[in-house]
Amino acid sequence: MYRLETIAEDFFFIQFTNVAWPASANILLIVDPDGLNLVDAGHNGGETAIVLEKCLDGLGFGLSDIHSIYLTHGHNDHVGGVNFVKRFASPRVFIPPGSIAEATDPKAQENAVLPDFVRTIAPRLEHYDILDNFRRSCGDWVLDGDALKPLADGDEVAIGRYRFCLHHTPGHDAGLTVFHEPDRKILVTADLLRASPPGNSLPWYSSTGGGVAPYLDSLERVAGLEVEQAFPSHGALKGDFAAHVEKTRGFLISREERILQELSLGPQTCEQLDVLLYSPLALEICPWYSSITEAHLAYLIDRGQVVRRELEYCLVESAPRALQQGAADD
Repeated sequence: MYRLETIAEDFFFIQFTNVAWPASANILLIVDPDGLNLVDAGHNGGETAIVLEKCLDGLGFGLSDIHSIYLTHGHNDHVGGVNFVKRFASPRVFIPPGSIAEATDPKAQENAVLPDFVRTIAPRLEHYDILDNFRRSCGDWVLDGDALKPLADGDEVAIGRYRFCLHHTPGHDAGLTVFHEPDRKILVTADLLRASPPGNSLPWYSSTGGGVAPYLDSLERVAGLEVEQAFPSHGALKGDFAAHVEKTRGFLISREERILQELSLGPQTCEQLDVLLYSPLALEICPWYSSITEAHLAYLIDRGQVVRRELEYCLVESAPRALQQGAADD
């Protein structure tokens, strides 16, 4: 169900052991003289609420001791717990500016995960109610925008005795920001990196979250940081940090290679590629995986390798001459 790991006498990591959707984001607890800080807040209610209350009680605290919450981005499995905590406390809530819209506007949250243009190339999703899924899975996650405080790229934030430098790392989400503590070589990686155990759906990304090129750039950015301890939002990261960065990069590249391989055999639709890239169970639990496929196709179109004709995609060299000319003109 969960593990409570003591990192230091004032630093604790709540890791939820279920990593399959709708898994709650992990939560960091940092103690200071005024009480408690959270980094990410998980779901609103359910298992997350039970675990958070139990962990705080075991450490000698209550929910009313939470005075600040720092959000790595605005996805519902990270921000929903804010509304739960607000039943007992009045915390300050910090969030990257690029994530404010999706944390406060259901339509923006929908667009961040399953944009309307993905529905047009994956007809099975035309009437899919993703917001109903989010409400049932994560509770009431929509936040009050007037109460949010921005966290900008390059900011330095003091959380207890830890001084975190913030790095904007879009790809998974437009506002996703990682927290690096250079003195202690700690990195809060949020949803940027593939972690263990198996079953973790990351890396996940969409064009509206940044897409493939920004994701790869974000990996390059964190690869240059000194890191000895990394804390992801789902699963755990143990061992060589550089290897985890390369593993994540490998997932993106292998998906691209698979798409190019399949298109070398002939035109394919987004939905046909979905079936090749993801398991039937994954597509059943998270139908919005089509957003990943679209992000790769958009990236390949931008690079001049792929062209689209109605619902089908094909390699430029395999396309009819008129489509090849159109791609060259673009």
